[in-house]
Amino acid sequence: MIHICRSCLHLFNTRWVSEASGSIVVRETDPGGASEAIFKTDKPCIVVKADRQGRQAPLLWALAERKCADGAFFLFEKNEVHLHIVEIKSKITLGEWAKILKQFEGMFLTALAVARLLQVHELARVTCYVAGRTDSITNKSQSASPALLKTPVGMTKTLGGHEYWEKELVELPLSFRAPLVKGWKNSAGVVDFGSV
Repeated sequence: MIHICRSCLHLFNTRWVSEASGSIVVRETDPGGASEAIFKTDKPCIVVKADRQGRQAPLLWALAERKCADGAFFLFEKNEVHLHIVEIKSKITLGEWAKILKQFEGMFLTALAVARLLQVHELARVTCYVAGRTDSITNKSQSASPALLKTPVGMTKTLGGHEYWEKELVELPLSFRAPLVKGWKNSAGVVDFGSV
């Protein structure tokens, strides 16, 4: 399957979509939280980077969701394609978590469009990763407004998505559900997620 995708890579600007192998590095380039998430693999991958040129727009300008995660990559294993979506933050509060969920959604939809152009018609699995320095959600006394923990009348989920953090699960558009993997930065601002 990777051979078909390679033949379609010429459709993309290599600054945003390119092939990688061995070590996949997703970077947060904001000076206030510059850091990296690292993944190791012996399988071929195609990386999708976010457009961080001073705006939050995803690579696909037509999307309603303008926020986008820092990066994603497609991992090719046998005849299956796995999508990995990565967001890097410094302090993860409940307010930030609500934003991260929107960023996952924006990157997921962007990645689906990229996948289609790569001739990938089905994803076997989607996994979301969040990398941070501190977890202020688990310790609710350090987190955001208590209003984010409330469930609106007639709804089943809180405004801030707290239940997703606790269950380590992300609900994405089109009925996709992705496990959430949490990683914590070392003193150099690097999170090593290990082998995928």
